[in-house]
Amino acid sequence: MRQTSPSDCDRNPMTDSNLSSVRRYPNGPTSRRSRTRVLLILFGLAWILVLCSPPVASAALEPFASSAVQCSPSDPSFPGDEPFVTSASPGRHKNVNIRITTSGAAGGIDLTDGSAANFGASDSAWLAYGYQVTPSYPPEGDVTCPAGPVAATIDYFDVPDLPTTFTGLSTGPCSLGDFNTSFKRVDACSDVTFQVTNQTYYAVTLSLSSGTVTLTLPYTGGSTRRTFSRSGTWALGYLNPVAWDLLISSAPGPQAAWSVTISATTRSCGSAPQMISNAVWATPNVRCTRARTLMHDLLGSSEACYPRGYTASPTCTLEGFRCSAFSQANTGLTSGRCIDGTKKITDTAGSVNLTHCGDISYNDGAFTVGITARGLSCSEAKHLLDVFETTNPRPHVVDGFRCGPIGGGEDREIDRCARGTRWTKWTEEA
Repeated sequence: MRQTSPSDCDRNPMTDSNLSSVRRYPNGPTSRRSRTRVLLILFGLAWILVLCSPPVASAALEPFASSAVQCSPSDPSFPGDEPFVTSASPGRHKNVNIRITTSGAAGGIDLTDGSAANFGASDSAWLAYGYQVTPSYPPEGDVTCPAGPVAATIDYFDVPDLPTTFTGLSTGPCSLGDFNTSFKRVDACSDVTFQVTNQTYYAVTLSLSSGTVTLTLPYTGGSTRRTFSRSGTWALGYLNPVAWDLLISSAPGPQAAWSVTISATTRSCGSAPQMISNAVWATPNVRCTRARTLMHDLLGSSEACYPRGYTASPTCTLEGFRCSAFSQANTGLTSGRCIDGTKKITDTAGSVNLTHCGDISYNDGAFTVGITARGLSCSEAKHLLDVFETTNPRPHVVDGFRCGPIGGGEDREIDRCARGTRWTKWTEEA
């Protein structure tokens, strides 16, 4: 089925000349051909409605706790510095964003985790809170107001999955501080944390009604940033499934009124067939059936991607797409990507535990084999091992699995049979 265009979305199929056969029969179609034609038209209409529907909106963030603080430079008890303690709702909140919404003068906020921020008059700022929040460990801190009275509302949110939206008001120049990094100051007005659960491509959509902002995405070893003087979209690229921070800073001048929505630029396409647990994502200009097929070929040990047998980092070209995959040693996952210009496909597979299948002795105890498997039962793993070890000469392919030695030493050899994310390996010891 072709991709829909804007003209497809604007057209009203119920007034199109395609329905002339229906109008010709005021009491309904009288032939099988007419009925079939009407059904096909209705099916096409249903697909247009699906493909032209707007993307799913992000859910509104709901705070799990709040505090109201009044700060005054003339307060006899705490002049220009008002402490607060927030009563947390039941439950454990491991990752927390804090929003402070103010009216009145410029000031600042300091929290018990060491994080801090300064804000302009009547700003709304976000901070990433470094401690977990429970009823026994409520968040606390101080609101400072040396320039004049400040009324502040402090809201606490669980770090959200995507898609999500953050809204704020920022008056530059701003800075954020973190006690845990030796009071390091960051030139930003807000720091929002979001959780990536699916390893794919993401973008930020910025709505900016006034001012100028710079968005910064920090990562290990560096950062990337983009400055906006009007609304726009920023492609973040391929993000790993961890918690990420987005920094928002405002240039000196008018207050910046901003809203950022972070979402995937791909859509879910289900799972590639005949593989262990996996999740395929693709941009809208790629059919899901094609996406699943390419990911099966990339991660499923196809001849095009594994011409010399198994490798943990295959690279290949499939149907014009440049494809590659790699294993994440710390998570046990395997990730794959296929790119053809603006067409992008991703898959993350293998979120399963290893199975240890014990030892087997061969040739009356001449050598012993210890077996490990992933995505296979022990009986399946032992079958592959048995065929590989007892066939002369040793086969390179057993039941679609590519087999061969991957290491060893003087008195031992490590062999492996793999088919994409499903594999078994064993160590022969004399």
